Amino acid sequence: MIRPFGVRRRLLAAGSLTVLTSLAGALPSTALAQGAYPDKPITIVVPFSPGSATDTSARIIAEKLGPRLNVPVVIENKPGASGTIGASFVARAQPDGYTLILTSSSTHSATPALFRKLPFDPTGDFTHVVRIATIPMMLVVREDAPYKSLQELVKATQAKPLNYAYGSWMASCT
Repeated sequence: MIRPFGVRRRLLAAGSLTVLTSLAGALPSTALAQGAYPDKPITIVVPFSPGSATDTSARIIAEKLGPRLNVPVVIENKPGASGTIGASFVARAQPDGYTLILTSSSTHSATPALFRKLPFDPTGDFTHVVRIATIPMMLVVREDAPYKSLQELVKATQAKPLNYAYGSWMASCT
């Protein structure tokens, strides 16, 4: 059946309008009443104790970031439960860019394996902005230890596993 040209044109126009309307919703928009960001203090939540490597990094960043943005950048430590308490706080915060989290990958990769139910979605509640640092880990032994290589240490621990202990500052590493 051949349709009249007018019907075909109207269907094409309606379909195009639907697609364009859908795309318009995805475009960034600016509310006229909003001020320039940032216009108030920014809080960086550190989900670990004061003095930790993450806390020290956050304080160095805040010291440089505040003057560049012309607003105070406040560090707020919320330690506990392998970073879960701080991450949960940020996940519930207003998503306006004024409450950020500086954390290690443990809060978003290891804690889902440690806890059956988290008070936040590690992938859905956060947007990764930037990697700040990569912190190398080292395995060290006492200077007078009988082994001088990793292979020698592995052999010794396999021979007498109950004679050796391993310690780490992260709950997800022990």
